[in-house]
Amino acid sequence: MSDHVPSTGVGLRSDRENHDAATGRFTKGNTASVIIGHKSQRFWLAAAELVDREAHRLIQDAGYRAKDEPCRCGRSSCVCPPVVPEPLVLAAYAMSRAAICEGGLWTRMLEVGGPISATGRQRGIFTQWATAGTAFSRAFADYRQARVLPRQPVAVVSLDDALNAVQESAVQEDRNGE
Repeated sequence: MSDHVPSTGVGLRSDRENHDAATGRFTKGNTASVIIGHKSQRFWLAAAELVDREAHRLIQDAGYRAKDEPCRCGRSSCVCPPVVPEPLVLAAYAMSRAAICEGGLWTRMLEVGGPISATGRQRGIFTQWATAGTAFSRAFADYRQARVLPRQPVAVVSLDDALNAVQESAVQEDRNGE
């Protein structure tokens, strides 16, 4: 096992530099504990990608499109989803982060054997999981409230206008095909 891999809980690793022999923790003045390594950087990049993907899904589920997403139809009477309001963006990102944290803490709580230790005491991971669940509930309430904000009116295309547009495009195709 290399020095950068944490122990699995079997004994203390007192042979490492800049660590207290009794506790196995970093000693005062150690700068190695604040360096972000390549594994940590990969973690944060993957976490950011996961949060972005989940938030984008929530925004689409609410019936909006992202600010940087262009209108696809290009018509004057647009039928594309409206641009997402900022409160919904904030709520979707908060909900995504809270859900990911809550899920990870739940998995960790299962790995350590549940919310109660063998001695009958509540584990700290349970408190962290419960706090993440509360954060998720608040973010969900904000998300729900932001979804019911007044939407921008969407122009409704009448059947006559749609038929005229189809006929005009057919005429244009005939002219271009000749």
